Amino acid sequence: MDTHSTVGRLIVLSLLVWAGSLQAASTSEITLIVSPANSGGVVEGGGAYLNGSSATVTASSSNSCDVFESWSVGGKIITENPYTFPVTKSETVTANFATLEYTIAASSAPSIGGLVAGTGKKACDSTATLMAIHKTGFVFENWTSSEGLTITNNPYKFTVTTNDTFFAHFKDIQAPLVRITAPGPNEHIPAAAYILEESASDNVGVVAVSNNLNGAGWQAASYFAEFNIWFQYATLVPNRTNSLTSVSVDAAGNVSIPRTVNFICTASGLAPVSIVDQLAVMSMGTNPINTSFLSLDSVGYVNWYSYTNNQSEVGTYTYTPTGPDTAEVVLHPVLPTQEAASNNAVMEWTFTDAYNVNFTNSSGSNGTIYIGDSVQTVPADLDGFVVTLTNFFGTFRSTNSFTSASFASADNLQGDSGGTYTFTPFTQLDALLVETYTNPVSILGSTNYIILTFTEYASPASGYYSSEIRDSAGLISLDTGRFTTATQKVTSVFKGPATLEAWQAQVTPAAPHSPTFTRSFGKGTYASISPTNTEPTDVGFILGNDHITANTGNSTLLALTSPLALAEDEGTVDMTWKTATSVLASNVVSGNTAEMSFRKSPTNVPPTLSGHTITLPAGKNSSEFSFVYKNITGGGADAGLSGTYTYAPYTPVMALVTITATNGEIQYLQLYFTSLSSGSYVRTESDPINPGNWTFKSGTFTMK
Repeated sequence: MDTHSTVGRLIVLSLLVWAGSLQAASTSEITLIVSPANSGGVVEGGGAYLNGSSATVTASSSNSCDVFESWSVGGKIITENPYTFPVTKSETVTANFATLEYTIAASSAPSIGGLVAGTGKKACDSTATLMAIHKTGFVFENWTSSEGLTITNNPYKFTVTTNDTFFAHFKDIQAPLVRITAPGPNEHIPAAAYILEESASDNVGVVAVSNNLNGAGWQAASYFAEFNIWFQYATLVPNRTNSLTSVSVDAAGNVSIPRTVNFICTASGLAPVSIVDQLAVMSMGTNPINTSFLSLDSVGYVNWYSYTNNQSEVGTYTYTPTGPDTAEVVLHPVLPTQEAASNNAVMEWTFTDAYNVNFTNSSGSNGTIYIGDSVQTVPADLDGFVVTLTNFFGTFRSTNSFTSASFASADNLQGDSGGTYTFTPFTQLDALLVETYTNPVSILGSTNYIILTFTEYASPASGYYSSEIRDSAGLISLDTGRFTTATQKVTSVFKGPATLEAWQAQVTPAAPHSPTFTRSFGKGTYASISPTNTEPTDVGFILGNDHITANTGNSTLLALTSPLALAEDEGTVDMTWKTATSVLASNVVSGNTAEMSFRKSPTNVPPTLSGHTITLPAGKNSSEFSFVYKNITGGGADAGLSGTYTYAPYTPVMALVTITATNGEIQYLQLYFTSLSSGSYVRTESDPINPGNWTFKSGTFTMK
């Protein structure tokens, strides 16, 4: 054997074995797996790779619902796709796929129409089922989707391929309800002007209420959100049965079952028996500048002019029906300047319906009036208020702060000023503010009469003003504009009431004026009645109930009539409140004092005397007065008396009747109603034996 040959073959064999092992060690196997196996995942890039080389694997999906999420390899998660990595050894690489999920949302339209079911996350290509469930009063109409589809199926099944939003539309099929709250069935209503009221309800909401009064046609009612009522100002047919039918309508057009009530208007005509708490918008002729706003209480009025050249005024009035559809109104201006009634102040009213009036005055001028209810808006006092006045021309602005009976003012014309004030509400909408300046010296003695007309429901309180300043030389300057209010923190504590309205007092004067008499108070007005002529029997204005300290204050009385109005009953009265209802009063001028004991007044005065008879019993000499519209006739001891009268209820318990006989004689009958049908009286009439003098009678009366 050739030793060298054998060795050579061994060497070659060893080299071949080494080379084979070297070749086997230089490649690695990359194995690809899809997870989950039943997904539509497709992978590429697996197989043998030389160690040290790079492998690139790619994942894709054979359907739109499965999407690649990540690779899992050697405990690591990789989100790259394609994924390239160095090959160093054989490995298994898993491609992770996930099935897409879509959000299916749905809601009800309207939201209260029903419920929806079947929403939420849904797998791609799965079947979703939406169900619409209607609530009582609704039915299902259709589905609409954000993709623009309209479907009527319910339930609705579909294959999920994307996010989608559906709306289940429900139709309101429930009719609303309506109820007539005023008037009531067979109710007797004493005036032609009446506010119809309804309440209405619905499962969604009422959009309209309509009324048909006496078959005259449907009229839309208005909605008053604050009280959740529907209302309509209506003119009833006087002296007959009226019929009201009402329906309500919801947003879907559903109409309620009609409701009908029959009721009786007992008014004799369109003219009301009283115009208390009314606001009359008066237009003279066709010139809008000649428009004023006449606000009325039981006997006081405020006439506010927006036009600067016309002076606004506060005064008393009488309203006297003269027929079923007619009345006479007489205005007596008192402040800022007291005037006798002029021809222009005597107006004859003719009602064309319950709210619209044609009028003429004694000078031959004419105009129109719209009259309607007003709402209590004026505050009882101004203590703690800041009132800012800005005129219509923008040339004047004044800020006035009020505390107790004092005010401080700053304006852009005269600068800072101050003094004392009185504030008197005369109607539900209007008050008189009287500022008396005590500084600076340049305007000492000037008085500013400011009529404030408050806008209903305004918060904070605001409205319009008319100002008349009278300086110490008697010169007058006028201004009009708007006012606003704010409140400031004050610590005023008062023992007496903020207002004397609806209070009455027993007044016991100190000797020698000892007889006790009664005084009562209305809104800015007062009336006194005494059993003797040594104490006042009169009516007039009370200007403010002003507080100075916790238990002191003053008021100013302005007597207007009758002839027995004593001079000492006018002027300023200092009041010291011992308790909330007990006062020591002292007249600033005369020094006379009196004890006053207060109590709340009932409301006994009737709104009118027309249709009533008043008897003054005195045995065989009993007198009797019968009132029909503006005419009066006498009976008993007053047989043969005839003429006209005016009736003015100054307070809740006291009224003044002024009688003008056909022979021109005037007498006054002041009535104190201690009940609804009786009370005491003072009768004052001219003395036929002693011209210029007056006779005085007192006693009790009954009314029927």
